[in-house]
Amino acid sequence: MLEITIDEVADHSRALLQLVNATGHFSTSYYQPVPLHDQMITVPLARKPAHVVSLVTEREPEWTYKDGLLTVRADCEGYYNCFHIRCEGEDHAKHS
Repeated sequence: MLEITIDEVADHSRALLQLVNATGHFSTSYYQPVPLHDQMITVPLARKPAHVVSLVTEREPEWTYKDGLLTVRADCEGYYNCFHIRCEGEDHAKHS
């Protein structure tokens, strides 16, 4: 299981996309999680990103933005990954 959380600041200029790899969690036991590669994560985002970077690897993943949706090709090799998203322009919702 991969837990996905997106949190945007009020003015939609920045966001955090957080991934928690819960594949090693079973009842009350915890094991090393299974590495997850090339996960396609799509989340709503009010503005088009100017920059997306992993706070874990410090690399920019492949990503696309269309019709208010951000899609990121993400790896989650350990327990988590987190992406800082810096946005540009006006909110997508204002143009819909």
